Amino acid sequence: MTSNAIQNVTHSTHIITPTYAFIFSQLFIVFVVQHLIRKRWRKGLPPGPSGIPLLGNVYDIPQEAPWITYRDLAAKHGDVICVRLLGHPVIVLNSVTAVNDLLEKRSAIYSDRPRSIVSISPMLSWIWSVGFKPYDDDWRRTRRELWQYLQPSALARWHAIEMRESRRFLQHLLHDQRNLEKKIQLTLVCLGYGLSADDVTTRYVDLLGEIDSAVSAAYHPAVLFIPWLRYLPSWFPGGAWKNGVVKWRMQAETALEMPYQAALKATTRGAAMSSMLSDQFDKLQCGAAPGLDEELMKSVLATMFVAGADTTAGSFFAFFCAMVIYPEVQKRAREELDAVVGLDRLPEHADRPSLPYISAIIKEVLRWHNIAPLGLAHRCIEDNAYRGWIIPEDATVMTNIWGILHDPEHFPEPDVFRPERFLKDGQLDPDAFDPATIVFGSGRRVCPGRHFAEDTLFINIASVLLIFDIFSAIDEHGAPVPVDYKVTSGLTSTVEPFKYSIRPRSGAAEALVRDAMAGED
Repeated sequence: MTSNAIQNVTHSTHIITPTYAFIFSQLFIVFVVQHLIRKRWRKGLPPGPSGIPLLGNVYDIPQEAPWITYRDLAAKHGDVICVRLLGHPVIVLNSVTAVNDLLEKRSAIYSDRPRSIVSISPMLSWIWSVGFKPYDDDWRRTRRELWQYLQPSALARWHAIEMRESRRFLQHLLHDQRNLEKKIQLTLVCLGYGLSADDVTTRYVDLLGEIDSAVSAAYHPAVLFIPWLRYLPSWFPGGAWKNGVVKWRMQAETALEMPYQAALKATTRGAAMSSMLSDQFDKLQCGAAPGLDEELMKSVLATMFVAGADTTAGSFFAFFCAMVIYPEVQKRAREELDAVVGLDRLPEHADRPSLPYISAIIKEVLRWHNIAPLGLAHRCIEDNAYRGWIIPEDATVMTNIWGILHDPEHFPEPDVFRPERFLKDGQLDPDAFDPATIVFGSGRRVCPGRHFAEDTLFINIASVLLIFDIFSAIDEHGAPVPVDYKVTSGLTSTVEPFKYSIRPRSGAAEALVRDAMAGED
């Protein structure tokens, strides 16, 4: 062998040793752990696809719309399935019965978040988000503070603020019909922080989109189920995902601080409006809330800002899409509104019991388009038996919300937007399954803002349908532009942009909005 060849071998060996030897050693450890887990639980886990050694079912579950695959697997294996991702058992629940049995009735052991999510959160400065917090005293404290503002008995205090922002939203639509989703997000930021339209910029809603992308990237299965990946430097094989960590951390910190500081400045100059922040600030100043401090205030409001504005706006955008595709729904809704509300005033929350079709539209929006098709994963904290299977400690448990709400056995023609499925004899059917009971999470992890979100959707959907016609955009040849309902894939799912047109139903409708805003000013 020549000296050059020996040098090449030596050089190659030197490069391979620190990098690939480490990777192979870690893969070997994963393989051994997976083998021990599979050997222990092979006969005890719920059914599912067999998978391949080491990787498990990684190649069985696509990154795009995995909820469809889980639905198909459930049709083959049953409503509770188990997939193994790199040796880690993931239990997917595909029926309301299974969700109630485990996440509701056994919530004491199914309310934690997977360790991977909990460990990633501090790295990305998401520790303020109640959705990503572990099931501990800090989570209970933050959720308790949220609940006192968002529980059903407390909602009436926010109705005047919701209606004020709804009127502002209608006024925005009179002047500019573009960027619909951003407009509704802006109104929700104003509602939480008491900021005027002059104080809120598009930077706020751009930030929401950035955070949504960051969450989806960090929620990647490779990061969640290979724990040591989060400790690798970005230049190391398998560590490229960390290139975005610094940016994601800055986005999270900005979401926590930016609207809060803007609201404080507005309060100082006497320009802040009544809001949840002003209510909290008053309590803090007079010592009326012993457990409340500034950091908790920021966490509560930022959680609402990021989670609430993003998901509520997503549902509202889906509503607009449905109205373009199904004009007959819009027509029936307007007939109900004209009979109950008329054009002498704008809708109020007190009208809700008299508007069952509007309520049915909200339920169908939540069913038809799921903002979080698989929700946020839970972690089982101890071994427990279910239907003869064993759900092991540390297993990840997910709810296939999309699969449940698109099950043709319970929702015939599930891809069709049909509010009538929730009605009986012209009124809401008390026996019909309410999508809200699963869309907003389950057990102790149910979203505390569920009722507030439904209230916000009601007042905005009812107001828009009373004032505006929503229809297809017209192309240069005068023909309607067809709208295809397409959605994005990720932790959250949004309707892809589509072309639409809106206009006031009449001069009287437009005048009603202008008069309402004149009264606000």
